[in-house]
Amino acid sequence: MPRKYISIFFLFFVFTSISQPYKTIKPVTPYKWMIGLSWTAIDDDGYPFSKIFSAGQSWSITPFPSRITVDRYLKKGLSVEAATSFSMLKGTRIINGVVGTPGNMIAVDLHAKYAFYYLYAPKAKWFDPYVTLGAGYTYRTNAPKITHAPSLNFGIGFNFWLVQSFGIQLGSTGKFGLTPRIWKTSANYFNHTVGVVYRFDIAKKNTSSDKKRYMWTKDNKKFKKDKEGH
Repeated sequence: MPRKYISIFFLFFVFTSISQPYKTIKPVTPYKWMIGLSWTAIDDDGYPFSKIFSAGQSWSITPFPSRITVDRYLKKGLSVEAATSFSMLKGTRIINGVVGTPGNMIAVDLHAKYAFYYLYAPKAKWFDPYVTLGAGYTYRTNAPKITHAPSLNFGIGFNFWLVQSFGIQLGSTGKFGLTPRIWKTSANYFNHTVGVVYRFDIAKKNTSSDKKRYMWTKDNKKFKKDKEGH
């Protein structure tokens, strides 16, 4: 099961990287900080591929926004993301092959994030795909054997910018439990999210150097007029 997850993630990363032209965007910092608030849907049915879209049977959706993210941009599309979430597991959903085990789930994650927007021409500024890789910790109230479970996380997502600073975010993260047995454990699950994001300190088109250049041109014209007058 983990080899299939890793293969899909690797193929997505290679395909997206190859399909985008390089050196089309100036190496500027698009933002410094980005925060997000999302709804969560937990898919912990124990069938990683056969019932991916069976939301009515497997997904436990928390009815209110319960995931908070903080993103700090570094450089060249790379950023660091910290996230914490609270999820409600419904007893009517399949959880590790069994129905009737309700509970709650708290997760804390730390990810390295890469935005592919940095690679392609800004013809579609509203579309911002990304991938994440990192580690997490999950606390469950309905599973004594995996109450405390560290995990290795792989994720993909998309930001759709409605305006320059505000947008909608869709994402899915596969979490591979590291206990009690690495990989082959019921601690594995999917975390799907949908929410809103807001970014601060967005880079402006007119930089200070542009302003200085413009002011110098203006002063130069004034100097020419004074010289001609004399």
